[in-house]
Amino acid sequence: MRYNNHFPVKILAWGHTNGSGLVVGAGSGITKFSDLKGRRIAVPFWYSIHNIVLQYALRESGVVPVIKAEGAQLASGECALQVLPLPDMPTALAAKKIDGYIVAEPFNALGEVKVGAGILRFTGDIWRNHPCCVICTQENNTAARPDWTQKVVDAIVRAHIFASKNKAEVGHLISRDGKGYLPAPADVVEKAITDYGAQYDATGAVQHRDWHNGPIDFQPWPYVCCANLGSRQSDPGAMPGAGAP
Repeated sequence: MRYNNHFPVKILAWGHTNGSGLVVGAGSGITKFSDLKGRRIAVPFWYSIHNIVLQYALRESGVVPVIKAEGAQLASGECALQVLPLPDMPTALAAKKIDGYIVAEPFNALGEVKVGAGILRFTGDIWRNHPCCVICTQENNTAARPDWTQKVVDAIVRAHIFASKNKAEVGHLISRDGKGYLPAPADVVEKAITDYGAQYDATGAVQHRDWHNGPIDFQPWPYVCCANLGSRQSDPGAMPGAGAP
């Protein structure tokens, strides 16, 4: 917005880190990124962290990402990408209109629970502690209303600290069965926020336990800002710091 639309925004904090994954259909036979040759994968929009991480992993695996119409013939080594609304992704996967999708939670967990899909790879296991959403305000607020801006930042920090220490409780709170911030039921949202278990080591969805990530983590800035913050120090070093896909 600042550079394309010339709108003076100021980023105050990150919304969360990690929190996304590449989901593939049950029985698809896809077990690694090189298996995505000849397949169709949905992304939420082109200017998304999901599209960036996906294209990085594809290229590192010798797969060429392309944009081609549904039903178009793919050349050897190509993977077709398309934009699809988030809520449509699990149903499109179940109907075999796509072979997989990459998006933020809870839609990955929804695919696992409701349509038997599997996580090929968590994005935070490719790019360590990558940012996802951000919190921003009009820049003139920071100059004209500094006290208000500081109170907003303080509230964000408190929310991150609470969320990092109480993930299951937060999962229920924001679910359809809690305050309804997300349309998914509590079991799905709680899984999305807390489940990073050993089953994902066996499938290769998690390959960097030494990074000490969770499926989604909460830290407002890319460095340790609070002694009590539950997550580890972020490493915003470029995706280059990334692990092999």
